[in-house]
Amino acid sequence: MNLVGKIFTVFIALMSLVFASFALMVYATQTNWRLVADNDKPPEVDRKGLSQRLVKTQKDLKDSEDQKDKLKKEYNAEKDRHEKELAALKTENDGLRAGRAAAERKVAELEAGLREAVNAMQAAHQTLANLRAEADQLRKDIVLARADRDAQFKKVVGLTDVLHNAEAEKARLEKLDGDLGNQLGKARKCLQYFKLNENSDYEAQRPPVGTRGLVLKVQPPDMLEISLGADDGVRKGHTLFVVRPGGGGMKYVGKVTILVDPAPDRAVCRFDPHQLTVPIERGDLVLSELN
Repeated sequence: MNLVGKIFTVFIALMSLVFASFALMVYATQTNWRLVADNDKPPEVDRKGLSQRLVKTQKDLKDSEDQKDKLKKEYNAEKDRHEKELAALKTENDGLRAGRAAAERKVAELEAGLREAVNAMQAAHQTLANLRAEADQLRKDIVLARADRDAQFKKVVGLTDVLHNAEAEKARLEKLDGDLGNQLGKARKCLQYFKLNENSDYEAQRPPVGTRGLVLKVQPPDMLEISLGADDGVRKGHTLFVVRPGGGGMKYVGKVTILVDPAPDRAVCRFDPHQLTVPIERGDLVLSELN
């Protein structure tokens, strides 16, 4: 036998073992379906067939339905009994509630009557106390009224004397009022002659005629200092005019107002920059009036 024959012999032996193993596995795993379907006497390691288990399951199902019907009948009977008991209890509860409502209304009426009685009693006590207090106060008022009457009588006597004195003083004051009225009329005529009135601020009238000075310093935006002061007759509130010489005449620049009480030879003034024809400069003339 050559090498190829030996190889086939060994291969055939191995395949024989493989197929034998397959046969044993198939035999071990095969199922007897007849015993699975119908087996009323199974061995201990096996169980009954499907037919026997179906019969047993149907029997158990019928027993369960019978038990269910029995329990349902018992449930319905128990339900009817409880419903009857519940209806009786509800009727009894309605009666008790009606009785309770009537009792509560009665209690409320009694409490309202009691409150009214208590209030009436308290009102009577309060009225009695007020009457007693009023009687005591009236007694005190009578005593005070008598004392006050005596005092008022004394005052009337004193006031009568005062009245006589007041009438004499009134006559004197009426005469003085007539004299003062005459003097007031003369004073008003004097004011009218000088074109003044009683509301005029005499210290703020025009400065002396012919007053002339110079602008010493300009402090923007609206302040300046001039060479005129209290010695020149100017006062706080006086209005002066600023002019500038040139071209053979005087050019009007604007007007200024003395802001505070001036020093003997100087004064601080304020001006409105929007009312100037040209800006004020140091050396401009300050006049009391424009010719």
